Amino acid sequence: MTLFPRDKEVFLVPLSLDEVTFLLRDSTKPRRDEERIGTRFPFRGEVKESSFMLFIRHGQEPKHYFPLISGRLEPFDYDDTMLWLDYRLAPGAVFTFLMTSCIALFIGLAFLFVPDHHIVSWIAFSFVALNYSLMRVIFHKNLKRSKEEIRQVLAIPKPV
Repeated sequence: MTLFPRDKEVFLVPLSLDEVTFLLRDSTKPRRDEERIGTRFPFRGEVKESSFMLFIRHGQEPKHYFPLISGRLEPFDYDDTMLWLDYRLAPGAVFTFLMTSCIALFIGLAFLFVPDHHIVSWIAFSFVALNYSLMRVIFHKNLKRSKEEIRQVLAIPKPV
């Protein structure tokens, strides 16, 4: 078990490397504002020749703890492509988690040595535990949605 949530997947996609790259580019809104009217972009990010880095687009939903999807593409056999996916917590979410946890830990340690204020330190320590638990739960909920979107874009059947 790692400190921050993470997941990996490997797929053999029955499409050529060019087709997979096209499908990923077609469903990814570029970082620059090149908006195509009437196009549905499930992802935001960048797709290169043999790698990509994507965030799922979330519209009006909270942006906390959505996975950053990085992937590698390699041709396999004649018309197949191997797809390696790595889902991890975005750097901004890691920074936010660490900052809030460090502040709460500092408050908890400071009040631990103040007489008659031990309850404040235990509340701060409880906040750190709750913050960590929520981060993992929300990440895994959003991970499921990210995996469904990737499978839908590439027409990969769900595992049984």
